[in-house]
Amino acid sequence: MISELGTECLAVARWGGKAARLAELALHGHPVPPALCLTTDDHAGAATERAIGLWLSSTRPRRVILRTSLASEDTEEHARAGATRSEAGVEPVADRVLDRVRALLTHYRDVAGSVLLQEEAHCAFGGVAFVDGAETTIEVADTTSGVTAGQAPLTRVTVRDGSLRATRLRGPVPVLELVRKLLPVLGRVHDHFGWAADVEWGYVAGGVLVLQVRPITRELRP
Repeated sequence: MISELGTECLAVARWGGKAARLAELALHGHPVPPALCLTTDDHAGAATERAIGLWLSSTRPRRVILRTSLASEDTEEHARAGATRSEAGVEPVADRVLDRVRALLTHYRDVAGSVLLQEEAHCAFGGVAFVDGAETTIEVADTTSGVTAGQAPLTRVTVRDGSLRATRLRGPVPVLELVRKLLPVLGRVHDHFGWAADVEWGYVAGGVLVLQVRPITRELRP
């Protein structure tokens, strides 16, 4: 099965939590990079080849990132961060993209979920944010995958009841500008789902992009 983000709601059990939540956000107008999703039981035949070619020609991404989304990851019980694959910097040439998609589909053939073919965001900063009611903690890295890949954040910001506390760990970060752009987006994501959210984000010239949303897992709660 094939679906483009923002055109319909996707079931977690069929498409995986990452794809389902991003599709829901895109459908409701939240800032999510465009993506084409293929369930892991897709055979990557002629129809898939045509769909990928059409998506590349209409989206015209400078680079593509391939991401996997499994039904068993990112639940309230277990995050399983790092359990799935991402391939960044893929050249947007149909044959090359199709080869990488086929490899991922083969690897995850027996696992419920999907592969996302997504426009790779070229972000000045990225990171994660933990949004839980009155308190938001933002960790900033100089790449979108830095913090999630284990890199120490450049800056950690905590916002609680309107007060802001920033800890600069390394490198310059435009904290006030970032917080001004991030907080409204994070607040809308939290309000949309209604649960404490772990949000991966990217900061570009035009504003903030939401790259992934998962529940803050019970295993990480104090």
